[in-house]
Amino acid sequence: LDRKPGTTRFLLGLPVTESTLASSPCATGHPPMSSMPAISHDADAAAGVGNSPEQKHEEQDAALPTAAAGAEQTTLTQEIIRSLPGLLPIFVDVVGVSVILPLVAVYVDEIGARVEDVGTILTANFLGQMLGTPLLGGFADRFGPKRALLVSMFGNAIFFSLSAFMTNVPALSAVRFFGAMCNAIGGGQKWIIDASTPLHRESVMSLLVLTFLVAFLAGAGIGAATGSWLIGCMITAVASAIAGVVLVFLKEPRTDAHRAQARADNEAAKGRGEAVATMKDGFKSPGWWLSTAVALVGGILFGTTSTLNGVVLLDQYGLTGANGALYNGISYYVAIGAVVVTQLTVGRLISAYLPLETGMTLGVIFGGIMLAVCGFLYELDSFWPFLICAMPTTFSSIVLSLVPADVALSAAIEVISPDLTGGMMGIQKLFHFSMVAFMPVISVQVYVRSPKAAFLVIGLIVAAIGVVCNIVAVIKRKELAANREPKITHSVAAKAVVADPDASAAGTTRAVEEAA
Repeated sequence: LDRKPGTTRFLLGLPVTESTLASSPCATGHPPMSSMPAISHDADAAAGVGNSPEQKHEEQDAALPTAAAGAEQTTLTQEIIRSLPGLLPIFVDVVGVSVILPLVAVYVDEIGARVEDVGTILTANFLGQMLGTPLLGGFADRFGPKRALLVSMFGNAIFFSLSAFMTNVPALSAVRFFGAMCNAIGGGQKWIIDASTPLHRESVMSLLVLTFLVAFLAGAGIGAATGSWLIGCMITAVASAIAGVVLVFLKEPRTDAHRAQARADNEAAKGRGEAVATMKDGFKSPGWWLSTAVALVGGILFGTTSTLNGVVLLDQYGLTGANGALYNGISYYVAIGAVVVTQLTVGRLISAYLPLETGMTLGVIFGGIMLAVCGFLYELDSFWPFLICAMPTTFSSIVLSLVPADVALSAAIEVISPDLTGGMMGIQKLFHFSMVAFMPVISVQVYVRSPKAAFLVIGLIVAAIGVVCNIVAVIKRKELAANREPKITHSVAAKAVVADPDASAAGTTRAVEEAA
């Protein structure tokens, strides 16, 4: 689109004025397809295009070269570069958490506290993360992701510095609670969504997985190398402060003017008695419910497996001290490798050949089944089958489901209103982190009573939830497809223009109609 003042260009063969562009997210590369004129004879007639198919295609043939000439299509590489400022704070945030995870036990030993206090500190950390993600996601919707990420980075710098000098468990738990509230997930996801277009969003969102994995490896390595709670916390504090300073000089994808215009449009719509999209509208979407259920089940799998993995190595196979830490670390690294391989192979096949709503349920079903299988593997004489199966299979399954779940959620919300994205994705993550926070305690309590039940019962419950989600996806297929249709239409049109800028509008329109 050519956005020069005083010009009128054409969007898919239909006239769009400069005022339309200025008052909509089109200016940031996000065409509001739910409000765009439909490509039909009625819409063409309203736009002044002839009613007959022949007249329609003739006039669009004349119009499209103008649109193609002014079009500014972004490539996947460009959108990845624009999304990097959103990925950087998430990377630093995850590094910070993974640095202190192996050092909490060291801290508890240094101050002479009880072993049970390790769970107290970690639960406080995860609870803060659970509550802070939706709050900062909503803050990013209202004031922009840049301000939310600045709060996250400088908040991390302050609270990690304080964590380094706490000398008792209650004080450290309180500091870690407020520090984890300053996590960068809500603001970072909002930045990525604002910086990407529907054409490339799934590919850009999948970079979150890579960011988490690399950050986890880096953080765990730093924690193991330093072996000091003080040094680990201070490294994270300094890294957070540096990331915050860098963010100060970066420009976010959407400006305050865009957000102010969106709020003004909402107020004007209210004045005319028109309905304005709110979070309540988003909560009615099956895309939101399905993606949130998948995120919740992913939290169950992660919290259970990451906890019971170490418990089994200690309780069943007697791997304590350095040996226990070594083999527990090996299982994490094997799991991360399995996630990468699975995402590059099975993940791509699911994305290419299966509907999004079906793909995001298969992972949790498989993960639940494999967790149940671990209920038999832990009884074997050798610990290697359990070690290789437990975390690698469940972690890979979680990622297979969470990536399409996030894409499905962003698609469902954007049809309602792009300005609700940060808050609603934050609420989705609240359900995920609630399970990450509570499942370690729940799974250990079940394991103490019956080790096999901890794997079988929890695994089968997870698989059953996945099956229910799949059934709901089939029942709500039409409604889910309605959320996806604008994305498909926009993607096909964009690909057609990029591939052949001089192609006739008739051909582009027919391709779009077939996709829809």
